[in-house]
Amino acid sequence: MLKGYFLKVNCMREICSANFIMIIVYL
Repeated sequence: MLKGYFLKVNCMREICSANFIMIIVYL
């Protein structure tokens, strides 16, 4: 749940791709 929310918030920004990769690495 938290991961999905964090991913959604990050994707709202223009650096979605960078954050997406960071989240994947974090997981």
